[in-house]
Amino acid sequence: MSNYTKGTDALQMLQSGGNNESHKFSKFSSGTSYNVKVLGEADLVQFYAYGIYKKTFSFVAKNPSTKDDYGFPIDNLTPWDKAFLHLRKPEEEYNSKANQEAYKYRAKERYMMGFYDVTEGELIVVDMSKNQARNVISSINSNKDKLDSVLFDLSKTGKGQDTVVSLSVKENIDNLKKMKEAGIDADTDVTDKEIENFYAAPKEFDEGRFNGCIYEADEDEMIINLDKADFDVTLLGLEVPEIEGEAPDKESDSGDEEAKDGDDYDF
Repeated sequence: MSNYTKGTDALQMLQSGGNNESHKFSKFSSGTSYNVKVLGEADLVQFYAYGIYKKTFSFVAKNPSTKDDYGFPIDNLTPWDKAFLHLRKPEEEYNSKANQEAYKYRAKERYMMGFYDVTEGELIVVDMSKNQARNVISSINSNKDKLDSVLFDLSKTGKGQDTVVSLSVKENIDNLKKMKEAGIDADTDVTDKEIENFYAAPKEFDEGRFNGCIYEADEDEMIINLDKADFDVTLLGLEVPEIEGEAPDKESDSGDEEAKDGDDYDF
């Protein structure tokens, strides 16, 4: 996890502009909803992902570049950073055709966020863009004094620039439990098992659950993926390597349709 910023450090990055077991993101495509308990105020990890939807899977650099406060690569450049800087035209408008092409290759700031799924009784990790994570953290902060008693609905709706991720209060479980014990009919779809799981949830989120959610690609794999993305690597003085066990040819496990949310380009 040395390539990532996590916990309170990741929270600070967001607000300012375990074990070695491999895990996967929980599915979080549009239309997904989870009943979750928030175990802490900073169960998140910041990372910078590369990848182009339908052409390459999503990955992070095994040897990441140094970035400035705005996320622009400035040192120890990866092949994808070099492709971005090669194509970028800073003298042109951001939405120019050249810059739109360049930004496909730029590392995108994203966040893994951890919750406890009370329906399944297990820890989950979902992938969000920076603005989506900000919205979720805002909701957590607004309810931080009630996390031990509040059940949240974590949902994702919309497509593209209209994608919305929300974390909203669904039920006060303490009150709901008291009503059920008193035989009062509660107008809710929260099940007894979910109430049981809510109280059985761990006190803290296991940070080891973040491990392995994002594939770490070495330089050769990044060059191979550049070639898959139809970038001419010879423009950077590179050649496509011949290696055994070529980089995995799969879509991201994030369920985020490769970060097509409109605010993934909120630089």
